[in-house]
Formats: sequence, C-alpha cells, structure tokens
Amino acid sequence: VAPFDLEDNWRNREVLMLVKAVAELEESVLERNLSVKLFKNSKWLESLRPALLNILRRYAPEAKLFEGNDNALLESFGLLRVPEYILISGSLVVNGVNLSSLQSVGVPATSLRLARLETKAKRVLTIENQTSFEGLAALRPPETLLVFSGGFASPAVISLLRSLSLPLYHWGDIDV
Repeated sequence: VAPFDLEDNWRNREVLMLVKAVAELEESVLERNLSVKLFKNSKWLESLRPALLNILRRYAPEAKLFEGNDNALLESFGLLRVPEYILISGSLVVNGVNLSSLQSVGVPATSLRLARLETKAKRVLTIENQTSFEGLAALRPPETLLVFSGGFASPAVISLLRSLSLPLYHWGDIDV
C-alpha cells in the first residue's frame, strides 16, 4: 500500500517512525529539528514528507479542511517548515511588553505559547489576507485586536485566540 515499499523495509520503518512522532506532537516543532531528533540528519524528513502527506491525506479526519495546502495540513499537526510569527496589531501586552504603539508586529509563536497576555481590546478580528491586514492596521480600528490568520489559522493562532476569550470576527474571502 502506498507509500510503503515491500522492497525497502528500512524506509518503511522511517516513515512509520515519522508518522508516530507527528501524531504524538504536543507542541509545534520545526521540520529540521524533528528530522535531527529522529534521523540524525536535518534534511532527511524532507525526503519522507511526500509519504507523510500521503498518509495524513488518507487517514487524518481533518485533512479535508486543508485540501491543496500541504503546509497547513502539517501545521495542523504542529510540524512547521519555518519558525512561525503571528502578525498582530492593536492593544496587546505580552509578558509586560506593550506592543500597542506599533502599527503591526510579528510575535514568535513560541513566545505566545506560555505568555501572560493583557489587552484593552473588546473584540478580535482575524484577517486572511496580509495586504488587507496591513491596510486595516494602518487605520488602527479602536478596541479591536487584529490577527493575521492567512488561509488557514495555525494551531498557534487558534491557541492565541482561545487565550484572549474575546468576541471573534473574521475577514476572509471564499476561494474555490
């Protein structure tokens, strides 16, 4: 059964090791870091990525939500290609650091995971398109915290939204 090969037990073992590791992730990890941890090679996971995606697309119930976006599917499991920065605009204090005076700022997702957050915002507006996000951030809507969500909100963005416990609105479009 694809992506397995009856002639290559070593690769089959590595694919299964990777699937198990991804299924058990409790927090986000960079692909290269996981590759070093599992295979002692920072780029080996990349060669197994198509097999991992094949399995996730076939068997992960949430895969349909990320149709056509491999990175979003892997991010939903906590596997990231590059460090994630969440773009934010509005009233937000992170661990005592006030970000409110900036038009917008990219905050490392790892910094937000266990951060103490304070806001005077009365609502959160997630925005799918980065150009729209920056345009609205320049207008500085009152009492509104803007969060760039991209096409699919990552687990880190979802976690941030949950921790804020504010009414949530979304500005997006409908792609086919």
